[in-house]
Amino acid sequence: MFKKIFVISVLLSLNSYAEVTSDSSNVETVVNFNNNNFEISKGLQEGRNLFHSFDKFSIDSGQTATFTTKGVSGSVNNILSRVTGNNSSKIYGGIISEIPNANLYLMNPNGIIFGEGASLDLQGSFHATTANYLQLGNNDFFYAKLDENSTFTTANLIAFGFLDNPQSITINGSELTVPDEKTLSIIGGDLEIKNSLLYVHSGRINLVSIASEGTVEQDSLNINASQKGKIIISRFLEYEKKPVNNNDEFLILGIDEYGDPYPAEYNDIDVSNYTNIADAGQIFIRGGKLLIEKAGLLADTYDYDGEPKENTGIDIEITGDIELIDNAVITADNRQIDVEEKSGDIKITAENLIFSQTEEYFEDSRDFINEYLGLISTDSFGPGTAGNINIKLGGLLDLNPGGILSIAQSDYIEGNGGNIDIKAREIIIQNNGMISADTFGENAGDINIIATDSIYLVDTYIYEEIIDKTGGISSCACEEDSFGLGGNIKLKTPNLILDYAEIGVYSYSEGDAGSIDIEADMVSLNKSGFYAESINAGGGNI
Repeated sequence: MFKKIFVISVLLSLNSYAEVTSDSSNVETVVNFNNNNFEISKGLQEGRNLFHSFDKFSIDSGQTATFTTKGVSGSVNNILSRVTGNNSSKIYGGIISEIPNANLYLMNPNGIIFGEGASLDLQGSFHATTANYLQLGNNDFFYAKLDENSTFTTANLIAFGFLDNPQSITINGSELTVPDEKTLSIIGGDLEIKNSLLYVHSGRINLVSIASEGTVEQDSLNINASQKGKIIISRFLEYEKKPVNNNDEFLILGIDEYGDPYPAEYNDIDVSNYTNIADAGQIFIRGGKLLIEKAGLLADTYDYDGEPKENTGIDIEITGDIELIDNAVITADNRQIDVEEKSGDIKITAENLIFSQTEEYFEDSRDFINEYLGLISTDSFGPGTAGNINIKLGGLLDLNPGGILSIAQSDYIEGNGGNIDIKAREIIIQNNGMISADTFGENAGDINIIATDSIYLVDTYIYEEIIDKTGGISSCACEEDSFGLGGNIKLKTPNLILDYAEIGVYSYSEGDAGSIDIEADMVSLNKSGFYAESINAGGGNI
């Protein structure tokens, strides 16, 4: 009974916020409410920039706010909208734009919440920000406060400007999408994305968090500020394993074989129960801390019509820690099985990168949806080359457990494994953690690891059904019918410690195994070893 009363009280409180009203500025935005739709018209137009100004901008469930062409002359590239009142924006309904191909900017420095039922129906890109002003050209500014001197100009947007204490943006239970090849940006203070889907096909997703006065450049996403904020991407629902076919195979995170979210009638894995940042293009993340829990960043290429996608990949720059918890994934895989297309690259810069599992997930790890648990991958499932992974850390890489993989898994006996480059102070790989650049096609990729303090592997074995004998760090040409070469592994560290662990280069093909090159002051082995083996050709060197 208590739960029912609580839900009703929440709905009543949301209704009280449902309001889109114009302000007293000279922008002359007109808002009319009819049939649960806030019709937005007129505004102030300068060339292809259309300015709108609101005192309040909040939308309840079942309502929409529509930017119309009424009062607009000629083409519009950008709809620049601001909220000048003191209330945050709470979006539980739809934001619609009828203006052809126009990008929409929603600026509210008081905070923005996208809740369950929030949606976008636009023809251009969408940028939500809690900035205090937008910089237009070199010297013009569009402020959120009426007492500031705003300039309405034809100039392009250059940067998002923040004053003290940037406010947060929360996305909870929402599905936010923009058209193909467009951009979806969330730029503000702390960002929290829960139980939501952000999806752009062949486009770009930007997540930027700032925690002090400064600016974020529109194109480069450079942050000019003393402090950067937190980005949290999470799912807080129970997981129930269900097979998607008779072979008990599982798909990752509610994405079907074409890379699309499951429609509502699919109950095996419901995409509304997962948080994904999904994109066959590019994902850029900038901030001070990134936490991904039971969720995913997906820049995968799924094009079942056979058209290759270019410029895919993920670029993450975090000044503090990145944590991947409970099967969190970061992938830029190529799943075009009929197209010779390279997977996207993944570039990560941070202080520490930590993979971890709760006890509940760890006990069930071998049967889970993702057998490597937390995962960073640039795999290729077609004849194309797997992407490269570049990780640069100032401190610790901790795979406990987790996987960093660049694997060519083609059925065509084609495709090379990608290269993996890692720099850190300390690297710990444990509990079946894994770094692998394998191929089931042509040549395996190389692995280059530099740790200025130590590399420590403990209890790190790949499951036997994948490869008969390898270890926590491996590069393998695994296809017997190919002529591919095994990749090389190069480790440079003062201290290398293996405890019930293995490092190996293998060839099951007609090609030679790769080599293992170790540069260390101290090497300690406890029931562990290095392997450079080939079944049908020459063994590698150690």
